[in-house]
Amino acid sequence: MSLTLKTKVLVSTLIAIAITAIALVIVSYQSSKEESWKNIYSESHNTLKAYSSGIGVWFHDKQLAVEGMKKEIEANPDVDLVPHLRQLMTSGGFGLSYYGNEQGEMFRQDPSLNKAGYDPRVRGWYKLAMQEKKPVTTDPYVSVTMKALVVTLASPVTVNGKIIGVVGSNLALDKLAEDVLSISVPGNGYAFLVNSKGNIVAHNNADLVLKPIADIHPELTWQQLKSSSDNRSQFEIQLDDRAKVIASKAIENTDWMLVMVLDKKTLEEPILATLLNQLMIAAGILIVLGIVASTVVSKQLQGLSHITLALTDIAEGNGDLTQRLEVKSNDEVGTLAEKFNQFVGSLHTIMVNVRDITLSINQNADLSAKSASTRSSRVSMQQDEITMVATAVTEMAAATAEIANNAENTAKSANESVTLGQAGYEQMQKSIDSINQLASELNSSTKIIGELENHTQEISTILSTIRSIAEQTNLLALNAAIEAARAGEHGRGFAVVADEVRVLSQRTHQSTEEIQSKIEGLQKVTGEAVSAMTHSHSLVTTSVDDVQHMGDQLQQISQAISIISDMATQIASAAEEQSLVTSEINTNTESVRELSNGLAQDAAEGENEAHTLRDLVVQLEKQIGRFKI
Repeated sequence: MSLTLKTKVLVSTLIAIAITAIALVIVSYQSSKEESWKNIYSESHNTLKAYSSGIGVWFHDKQLAVEGMKKEIEANPDVDLVPHLRQLMTSGGFGLSYYGNEQGEMFRQDPSLNKAGYDPRVRGWYKLAMQEKKPVTTDPYVSVTMKALVVTLASPVTVNGKIIGVVGSNLALDKLAEDVLSISVPGNGYAFLVNSKGNIVAHNNADLVLKPIADIHPELTWQQLKSSSDNRSQFEIQLDDRAKVIASKAIENTDWMLVMVLDKKTLEEPILATLLNQLMIAAGILIVLGIVASTVVSKQLQGLSHITLALTDIAEGNGDLTQRLEVKSNDEVGTLAEKFNQFVGSLHTIMVNVRDITLSINQNADLSAKSASTRSSRVSMQQDEITMVATAVTEMAAATAEIANNAENTAKSANESVTLGQAGYEQMQKSIDSINQLASELNSSTKIIGELENHTQEISTILSTIRSIAEQTNLLALNAAIEAARAGEHGRGFAVVADEVRVLSQRTHQSTEEIQSKIEGLQKVTGEAVSAMTHSHSLVTTSVDDVQHMGDQLQQISQAISIISDMATQIASAAEEQSLVTSEINTNTESVRELSNGLAQDAAEGENEAHTLRDLVVQLEKQIGRFKI
């Protein structure tokens, strides 16, 4: 929600007044609260002091009465005790007065109260006085005889430096308890008595009498009460879910403490009521000041309303920049009106200049749009041509790469051919050596076969001799057989031998015939082998010449292939260089195309911006037209 200046000034003023009023109320409340508590503490301590002093004096009077009886006995140990004890009870306001001696005798103000077998020496009051050797006051207890809460005031009787007995009196505490409970404590509070052992002597709750003060609150101790009394201070505790302020005062001539319990909330209710009244008064003052401030601010800011209307007329009306405000005062509002007139005058001059500049911008925007359109068309044509160049360069790069690849493969194949040719030449040299060795071995074989033929001839000669011998042997055997036949019976054994010899000669002749036949076959084969060897030797010689010639041809081919390999390598290197150049050209062409694309995009954006500028100029002319200049 939008706030007017009047509202803001009024709200700021009211907030400042409210903060001031609240601060004053808070300061007043704190001051009043501190002063009230100071008065409460002062009143409480005065009350405690007065009552504790009264109780102390009351106890002191009772103690003086007992001391008087003590001195009477010390002055005259044989005095008649009963009248004096009766006088002590009456004058001291005691419920019982009595005397016990070291012999165990017990004397009372009323002899009828004496009990047979009653030994005072075993009683607490007697033993306490004997132990302390000075006047003492026992803890409160309920007297069986008096049927009331009492304390015993006792004092040892000394004669010639020796304690001969103890005089004592029972002091009823009912009247003292009534007086304590009737104390007017601020804030609907109450008072109670407690002794140094922390036992309650008097309390508005009878069930707590003779109970430890911890039954009132677990954290309440005699030390806290004593510290509060010694330092004249207070402390807080929670009782029955309410904050309580505790103050205490020691009672002279006793070991008792008078304690006051004040309800904090009750004590602060008047202070809170005062705070509420102050807040209501502050609210009333704030309302009155708000009305006065609203009237004053409205009157002071009346001139601003005229300025607001004039600005609204300029902003929402016809935009008349010729109107001026009438300056009626010399304050801030009048100064604002004067500055408004100066602002409108300056704005009038600016709008006139803006109108003239707008006309010029409009004309330039039309020219820029036409120029941008022309540049865009030219850039588009240039982009198409660059695309064609890039495509051609890409194709040339691919062809160059293929040429380089083929040239490289050719160089590799040529190198492999050179290697294979060299290997063939080396193998051919080995073949020549093998053929020469074969020719040499053929010559050796021819010689061996020739020698074999000679040996065969010699064997034939030997066989002829053997055959001749066999024929002669056969003739001899035949002759021997004839002679044996002639000899008859005596030549039979010789005939058998002759017959065997003839058979052997026949077999030898037959074998020689067979050997001759074999030798003749061998001679024939040997002759053929010699002829074949001779022919082979001739062929080997021819082969050596042919292989040598072929080796020369292979050597020439290897040299030619080496030249081809070198040329293919040079072609591959040139093709690779051309490929690199083509790749660089392609990269440059791509860069040019990207630049061309960017230029085309810039040209298109320039054309769009020119149209946009022209549209803005038209809108600006419309806006300027709203003003009357």
